[in-house]
Amino acid sequence: MEKGLRYQSKVQAFEAELAVILLWFHNQIHFIVILIYEISILIENEFAALYDFPSIGARVIPFPLREVFFKVQFMAK
Repeated sequence: MEKGLRYQSKVQAFEAELAVILLWFHNQIHFIVILIYEISILIENEFAALYDFPSIGARVIPFPLREVFFKVQFMAK
């Protein structure tokens, strides 16, 4: 009886560790997906600003990427 309880507690501990590991991977996947989404919106807004057409996402990114782009171009000349 005691042996069975010890085995059961080890199984439960393993299941808990596995759940934590899977949750960590799940959170990492969410982070990567959100990061890709934000980068795509940033790129879309920058192309919209460079070529003067309305952005499909219609979101304002508070990062002066266009100014940085032009400064880098100026420094390269």
